[in-house]
Amino acid sequence: MSFSALPYSLAFIPRLFLLNWAQQGLNLAEEDYQIDEDLGSGRYTGVFIDDTGSPGAREVPEYLHPNRSTWVAVIIQPEHLPEMMLRYRQLFLSGLKFFYGADEFHSTDVFSGTGPFKGVDFERRLNLLWAMAGFLKKYDAQILTENLDPDIVNTIRADVPSLPPRLGPFDLTTAKGMALLSLLNRVSKHLKKHRQTDDSRAYVIVDSGILRHGMAVPSFWPQVFSRDKVFFSDSRGIYILQLADFAAFSLNRIHLSAGRHEIKPADAALLEVFSWISSCYRDLVQLDAELHSKGPGSFQLKGFKPHPNH
Repeated sequence: MSFSALPYSLAFIPRLFLLNWAQQGLNLAEEDYQIDEDLGSGRYTGVFIDDTGSPGAREVPEYLHPNRSTWVAVIIQPEHLPEMMLRYRQLFLSGLKFFYGADEFHSTDVFSGTGPFKGVDFERRLNLLWAMAGFLKKYDAQILTENLDPDIVNTIRADVPSLPPRLGPFDLTTAKGMALLSLLNRVSKHLKKHRQTDDSRAYVIVDSGILRHGMAVPSFWPQVFSRDKVFFSDSRGIYILQLADFAAFSLNRIHLSAGRHEIKPADAALLEVFSWISSCYRDLVQLDAELHSKGPGSFQLKGFKPHPNH
């Protein structure tokens, strides 16, 4: 099942261009780019993308495919980005290094108490999660999501038999590749609809994985993405990607919790954090969740609904 209610079609890619690009491939080359400097200039929107899922996880709710792929895009407007980057680097990251010896924020480590956060009291770790949510809330982050599973991908490919198996780095036989391409299309539409001027541009940066840090690919969406490229980076190179990691992690944990009759106290605490920032998720109705106490640390969730306008 998908949470995004997209009409699953690749009609946004002109067929001739699609075939030419698939045949010619991509000229992937490492680039010596100063993305941080451009992002801090206040001239560009920043779009930071990361993925999540629960491959191999136990107790996956029935309504979630165990091999689904969920991508999250965190969009920060240019008037907020320079201050956000400065505060995140000088206050938050320096505090992580000083108090925990951590070079970066990984939501899984913080929530689970692993890595640099092993042995750290849960309340202290929870405060770090609240701080990350505070950045998203204070700087009016707009978050878009895409969720696909192998069954949906098979349906798409059956409906569009001319679809190539790969499009550059995007493996269109997998939920991961198809969902990322679909999310990038959604981001493009959102940026065009909400940009301040026709020449506004956005740096779109995806957490490395599909491609390694320092690589870029041409985009299908000219005059929307900066330099007409999608960039790939790790979260040490572009540290604001850590906010996308947090947004993706939180959504995934809530998805898992929503299908359970009872959840653990830690997940209930994360639900409170997520409820505070749920309005940032523009393609989900503000969190429709009810907590019914059934004893200490025992709760029930109502779940999620797709946003009617997306």
